[in-house]
Amino acid sequence: AGSPLASINDLGATVVVSDFGNNHGLILGPEISDWRARLEKGLTAETFIEGVSVGKGGATAAEDGPLDALAFLAGHLASRGRPLKAGQFVTTGAVTGVHDIRIGQHSRVSFNGAGDILCKAVKAPAQGVSIA
Repeated sequence: AGSPLASINDLGATVVVSDFGNNHGLILGPEISDWRARLEKGLTAETFIEGVSVGKGGATAAEDGPLDALAFLAGHLASRGRPLKAGQFVTTGAVTGVHDIRIGQHSRVSFNGAGDILCKAVKAPAQGVSIA
């Protein structure tokens, strides 16, 4: 996730929503083959920045869980003539919260024994416009 607006997390939920949920991308880890069994047991995640825990959450953090959220989305889209298609990705939210991370810092998200995702925040490349 990320936003071109550095102060977005300080401006409140309305601003985050207006920026498409502070979503600038999606990081995919390896497939969790036994995800259904883990989901029933409480698949959890914990985010660390520079080795310090900054948030914990789980797949059941939402009242009805991620599968009910997915079913709602699929039904809603189908009712509008835009059904989900094979190969599309759906993200159901950031269960550990939204956290500030600075250029050069490292982050790790640990999925209670199912694996970790490691990241380093880097400066975005310049996106200047060429004038011929």
